[in-house]
Amino acid sequence: VAVVKSFPNKLTVHLVDRVAVYKVGNLYVDSFGYVVAEPDRQVIDVSSAFSNAYDVVSTMVGTKLQFNNNQKNDAKFDLMLQAVNAVWQLNYSYQDIPSLIKNFTFEETESEQTMTIVTSTGVKIVVYSPSVDLTTRLHLAFSVYYNEINDVTKEGSVIYVPQKGNITSSFDK
Repeated sequence: VAVVKSFPNKLTVHLVDRVAVYKVGNLYVDSFGYVVAEPDRQVIDVSSAFSNAYDVVSTMVGTKLQFNNNQKNDAKFDLMLQAVNAVWQLNYSYQDIPSLIKNFTFEETESEQTMTIVTSTGVKIVVYSPSVDLTTRLHLAFSVYYNEINDVTKEGSVIYVPQKGNITSSFDK
């Protein structure tokens, strides 16, 4: 909430409605990482992406979600926040994003990390090295997802988003 007083007789009130997008353990979190009240609609349950989703520093509504001494979980959650905000930039409302994104998974090898976004239609968007320019790369990935020429919105489709080079897609089924 912000209140601005303009002379001589004008008062402006700015309100921000925090909308739950994620469920982490037994907490609900908005698109900026703040704990919010339990919603009455669908959210993305991302608990399985973390080594211990219940090991958080603060559980109070209005506080920023942070994992207790677990930088890997903090980094994963930051990537999820970036991904949802990238989708929001494509003109999705925060309330509608859970109807597009079903979940996130992460895999890590010695040389590379991947983040997989599974859509509600079952399409997998596999992002290699997601910590590098994620927003721009997801904009490109969703342009492939919504391409009218090649329908890749069907279950079994996989969109590969390398760190450098062309985005490709395949059909696994």
